[in-house]
Amino acid sequence: RNGGGSTVGRLYAGNSQGDSNSPFYRVNPATGVTTTLSELPVGVRGLTTDPTTNAIYATTYTFSDAYSNSLLKIRPSGVMTVIGPHGDGSFGDIACSPTGQLYGLANNDASDEGLWSINKHTGASSFIGNPDFVNTGGCGLAFDDDGVLWGFPSGGYKGTFDTSTGAFKIGRAHV
Repeated sequence: RNGGGSTVGRLYAGNSQGDSNSPFYRVNPATGVTTTLSELPVGVRGLTTDPTTNAIYATTYTFSDAYSNSLLKIRPSGVMTVIGPHGDGSFGDIACSPTGQLYGLANNDASDEGLWSINKHTGASSFIGNPDFVNTGGCGLAFDDDGVLWGFPSGGYKGTFDTSTGAFKIGRAHV
């Protein structure tokens, strides 16, 4: 529901590559047709919607000084605001809980790889815990309607994250 950046029947997408002129799109969920809304000055990695406000949040992973490892707020029109730095972690994806709390899954290295909470007002992040499996790279995150955080890390698995400890319970393998 939230991991893909949707708001009330709308789906949004961004480009994770590059430090400039990265397209921000609206995607028609029924047809897959994209409409470019704007060119963002930075590539976005994680993208989610806050179900309590319909605000769209994204994270960056770039080496440009202005946007390095930052939390962004993007209006449906494509206008971007930098909230603040989220720290050293490279979030492969982010998700927003049904109560409005942001979470990110970092996939840098063993020292900070794992689940983090992100303050949506400042961008600051706090480490929750490491899921104790090989690699969180290539991840996807999304909350279901029951408030369970699902993850899709590298290795072809899906499962759930405990948002208080960062523990990951592996479900069945996917292709």
